[in-house]
Amino acid sequence: MHMSDGIPTTERQIPQRDPVIDGIRGVAILLVVLGHSLQHHLTKFNSNIIFKAIYSFHMPLFIAVSGYLAFGRIEARLPTLARNKAAHLVIPFLAWHFITYLMSALHVGQLSNPLDWYFQLLVSPDNGLWFLWVLFLCFVVAGIVTHLPCRFRDSALLGSALLLYVANYQPGGLPLLRWLYPFFVAGYLYAKHAKQIRLCPQLPIAILSITLWALLVPFFSCGNPMPIETLLTGWGLSGGSWLGLLLRYVIAGAGVIALTSMFSVWVRWSPIAIPLWLTFVGAASMDIYVSHQLFTSQPEGLVGPQFVPIAFVIGLTGSLCLSFFVLRRVTWLRCIFLGMWK
Repeated sequence: MHMSDGIPTTERQIPQRDPVIDGIRGVAILLVVLGHSLQHHLTKFNSNIIFKAIYSFHMPLFIAVSGYLAFGRIEARLPTLARNKAAHLVIPFLAWHFITYLMSALHVGQLSNPLDWYFQLLVSPDNGLWFLWVLFLCFVVAGIVTHLPCRFRDSALLGSALLLYVANYQPGGLPLLRWLYPFFVAGYLYAKHAKQIRLCPQLPIAILSITLWALLVPFFSCGNPMPIETLLTGWGLSGGSWLGLLLRYVIAGAGVIALTSMFSVWVRWSPIAIPLWLTFVGAASMDIYVSHQLFTSQPEGLVGPQFVPIAFVIGLTGSLCLSFFVLRRVTWLRCIFLGMWK
């Protein structure tokens, strides 16, 4: 199996792929496209239960898969690791932001200062393809920790996740890194101890995690305080923000475990193989992620649930067509915009 990261597939020729990993990534990237379609075409998307369900765990899922695939790779020499991940992740992150800069200039009819544009990106990476930047940071931080002269490396990785919460620093995507890095570590540790973990009964774990996730999703809030935070604040009690954060981790963790356990049960007991179209979508998740938002706003200006499926189909097919008929066919475009250097 040779897959670079949770989203990107950075090799054109891959000798062997893991259909389970590609299937999980396929579900995750479909949820990403659907989530953005809901954002573009629903006025009150934050209260939509489908939106809540998607945003409760889909990016933690991607990061966890990234950590799983990182096992055996972040142990490489740090300069090599940083250079490779910068080429695969940071260059597309910066390149696509230049495309949005040009599109914004066309929209307003004038060019702004590109340095200001990129400065805002570095201060708040969520103005661009933030996942690529945060994933790069996850690799770098975990790579540094795994190279420390420490006998208890697993404990050091868990400790590094806690230390990120001590660092009270906002710019540069650190809040996103603090939120998602524990899932990267969890995926890495799962891969490291997979033989022991897989001895656990998968079906009860899947049922329990699905039940817990389904019960808690209605209480999830994206971008706003969790209900428990608002409740405790209204009572004049402290600690609401930490309880809200803990609840977010419980919901996201339950969702990640639910989906991955379902795939484990599927592979072990179902006579039906994982569909090829789903593994194809998973293998092309980088292609879809980087450009789907160019298309999900279509039909532009139209609001209503009836337009969400249309936007979803346009976003998925548009990004795949752009990648396979344009970007992948030109070497320099493939390198810069998809991070595929080989």
